[in-house]
Amino acid sequence: MSDHEAPDLPDYCCAILKAPDGRLLLEWRGPEARRAAGRITCIGGQREKGEGPEDALRRELGEEIGWVPDRLERRVILEVVDRLTAWFYAATFDGRIEDLVPEQGTRLLLVAPDELAGLPVSPWHRAVLEAEAKGLDRVTISPAN
Repeated sequence: MSDHEAPDLPDYCCAILKAPDGRLLLEWRGPEARRAAGRITCIGGQREKGEGPEDALRRELGEEIGWVPDRLERRVILEVVDRLTAWFYAATFDGRIEDLVPEQGTRLLLVAPDELAGLPVSPWHRAVLEAEAKGLDRVTISPAN
């Protein structure tokens, strides 16, 4: 088994992208999306076989928005019922949302953290964003979330 297929690596990798003014760059996934349909999420996706977590996230960001940050910092580990599920990395988004190329069926949003409560954020992503705001580096949720 290669290092990129080890059981201690996540299936998913996502980015917590913050603009200099503190707003979060998130995506609204349309009703036809395979995962989190009709929900707002951080940007990222599933790691492919043999792919390292940062490589997976960079690939996903390139595919989903046409932009990749220079620097990623692992910030929050998500477990679903004590099973490692995703790593969330933090990065700064200092570009213009108008210059990004969102994947078909998605819409990009810049959202202030205090606006998240009233939005249809995916439960996984809400839990991670709340943990990150509290300075926590790990969150465990139940599958019902």
